[in-house]
Amino acid sequence: MGKVLLGLFIKYKKKNNEKFFALKQIVVEDNNGLKEIQKEIQNMILLRNEKNIVKIFDVYRQDNFVGNFKKKIYLEKDNAVCFYIIMEFCEKGALYDPIFRPHFVIKEKDKLAYQIINAVYSCHKEKIAHRDLKPFNIFLDKDWNVKLGDFGFSKKFKGNEKDFEFVFTRNFACYEILLEKERDPFKADLFSLGVTLFFLYTGKNLLNVKKEMGKKEIKEKFNAIPTTIEKYISDPNLNDLLKNLLKRKEKERCGWNEILESKFYNSLKKNLKKINYLHI
Repeated sequence: MGKVLLGLFIKYKKKNNEKFFALKQIVVEDNNGLKEIQKEIQNMILLRNEKNIVKIFDVYRQDNFVGNFKKKIYLEKDNAVCFYIIMEFCEKGALYDPIFRPHFVIKEKDKLAYQIINAVYSCHKEKIAHRDLKPFNIFLDKDWNVKLGDFGFSKKFKGNEKDFEFVFTRNFACYEILLEKERDPFKADLFSLGVTLFFLYTGKNLLNVKKEMGKKEIKEKFNAIPTTIEKYISDPNLNDLLKNLLKRKEKERCGWNEILESKFYNSLKKNLKKINYLHI
């Protein structure tokens, strides 16, 4: 991975425009970092018309960047490059926060679950793996609609390529990543999707995998997943989908055909118009 010298995210309003935007400022100092930022931007552009993805509007590049004076950060190197990415501003913040609010009811979670699934599907249709799917990277607009963001680890793949890079958030990572094995990037995303949905409906971490855990302990954690799902998920349709998404073995994990044809997804789709989403 390339070295990032500075990463800032601020609320921003354009001159003569009452609308707020999010301004992401990223500074890199080497060619690897430059390529990664360019790929992130390219992936966001490919997905800019998808309903449940954070929209990108403008990108500005500043070469020979010397510092961010507001943050009192100064650089001695003269080859740093700064990118300013102007994106959709999500007024309600990250999904992580409302999960713990007392009035966050099942019907509201259903709406978010449906939109989260659609957001990930939008990425995978374009052969883009997000590679860091979690509640902190899922945002909510003023109407509480899902906007998947933070594509810093995302990557576009061709055909049936395997992923060899170990970029992840530990408690949302699949078994293959934690054991540092090559993997199907899309099946890895689907595992993270399952963990995210479990967290959405229960407010609980499914895995709690510690850095110091060995292979045997990690395997035991993953083998206990079906029991944990049974304990906390009462909806049989959601229970069934999660068990299929959260298989320890990659080849046993369900794919998009099974997800889109599942009873859980289709019940969400059918009932979506009935959801009164005002409480949280």
